This record gives sequence, C-alpha cells and structure tokens, in this order.
Amino acid sequence: MAIEIGNLTVRGTFGDSRTPEGGISEDKVRDITVGIRKEMRELIKKEIAASEQRIKEGLLS
Repeated sequence: MAIEIGNLTVRGTFGDSRTPEGGISEDKVRDITVGIRKEMRELIKKEIAASEQRIKEGLLS
C-alpha cells in the first residue's frame, strides 16, 4: 500500500489487511488521508488570506 501526500509517498504494509485486529484497512487510511488533505487545504487558504490582509493593511497605512 502507498500513502501519497503531495510529493511524499510512503510505501509499506500497515498491519495485516486480512484481519481487523491487524491494523486499519487501506480504505480507512485513504479516508483519513483525504480528511487531512482537506483540513490542510482549508488551513493554508485561511493563512494565505490572513497574510494577504496583513500585506494590504501594511501597504494602506
């Protein structure tokens, strides 16, 4: 299984996918990764907007 986040790719086995007690499933890892990506996009978008606002305030003062 591979987990990709941007340019980072992590390959390996994360538990035994055949048994529930062997770790979380690939689908669950994918769902978690999608959630993290969404959260990071939102956070980055907010930080960019805040930075742009600070730049505008500095230029307008």
